[in-house]
Amino acid sequence: MPVQIDVAELAGLVIEGILYGVFLALFVATMQVLTRKRRHSRPNIPSIVSAVVMFILATAQISVDTTNIFLSFITLDRTHSVEFLLDGTKPILAARAGIYFTMMLVGDVILIYRTFVIWERNFWVILIPVCCTIGAGVAEYHTIWVFRHNSDPNIHEETKWGYAIFASSLAANFIATSLLAYRIWSHEARINSVLPKGLGMARLDNMTIVRIILESGMINVAYLIAYLVILRTGGQGLEILAYMTTPIIGITFATVILRMAMAAQREEITVSTTIHSPNSRLEFPMRSVGIAMDSDSMAMDKTLSL
Repeated sequence: MPVQIDVAELAGLVIEGILYGVFLALFVATMQVLTRKRRHSRPNIPSIVSAVVMFILATAQISVDTTNIFLSFITLDRTHSVEFLLDGTKPILAARAGIYFTMMLVGDVILIYRTFVIWERNFWVILIPVCCTIGAGVAEYHTIWVFRHNSDPNIHEETKWGYAIFASSLAANFIATSLLAYRIWSHEARINSVLPKGLGMARLDNMTIVRIILESGMINVAYLIAYLVILRTGGQGLEILAYMTTPIIGITFATVILRMAMAAQREEITVSTTIHSPNSRLEFPMRSVGIAMDSDSMAMDKTLSL
């Protein structure tokens, strides 16, 4: 028996509430990391702005979703509730879709900007992801307009625009993540080829950054593929995923920041312990270690900058 729209909406709101709570905790921790004073670096304004924008969008999303549930269930019986939830011309449903699509675009733009920075602001590298994101944005807001002005949209047209949205976003995520990971990996390979073996202990392994970026990219790709699969098979599972998307994007963004900060701190503790160990036989002076770590800290700031 297929899931009904009202059941999917209620289940989606419950899941969204749980994920929003997780995102809220991660947001607070992320802001502490981003606003913490560090040597040789200024506050990461783009990352701070991105985190705040995501928090505002996630909060607006759960507020609008909760309002939608109240409007459809408190004063209406089940038959009218289903009709209300299926009516795409309602302003509140347009607001929900607008926030949801905006959050998707923000996530894509952040990833593309990271790639842009790591590739030394070479616009040609990000040209294809930018085009994909622009295409996704056009399809997203056109879809809102169609539903807002057409009480009975054609199901074929709805599916067509859905494919355009999620396929374009998937392409942008995949290409940008691949370019970002390749750039950091190649940089790490060049560093390892010229540094003495012992000096590698005094710097953050960039392969850790590559692993974090790839894992976060896989999360984005996974839910976009899930969207395409559900869109192809039909059903109301798409509603549940729609509730989950906004907090998941925020969680992914915050997790990248926090994991990189934790990795940097862990490396610093490891190096400090090794240097002060009586059994340490490192063949480079303490001053060199400090320089290496400061340089790597600045590299980390560049990697985390959005």
